[in-house]
Amino acid sequence: MTEGEKTLRNYAWIARRFPVSRRRDTLTLQHHAEVAALSDHEQERWLDRAEQEQWPVLRLRTSLRAQATVQASQRRSPSS
Repeated sequence: MTEGEKTLRNYAWIARRFPVSRRRDTLTLQHHAEVAALSDHEQERWLDRAEQEQWPVLRLRTSLRAQATVQASQRRSPSS
């Protein structure tokens, strides 16, 4: 598979995850790609925040990773 074919497959996957009614005109395709693997509820939460705070893609990505790190740490730690 060529890089162009991979890119088109990725775009198609993102488009399926975000029907037109859920897409944010103020955010890029890459913003949507960053949250596409999340549940619909989490997608909305993160896209709302990115839109309201006018985050670039890198800020969204680093915020998602930071939360994932915190959640993983909490799962490893015994509850008090």
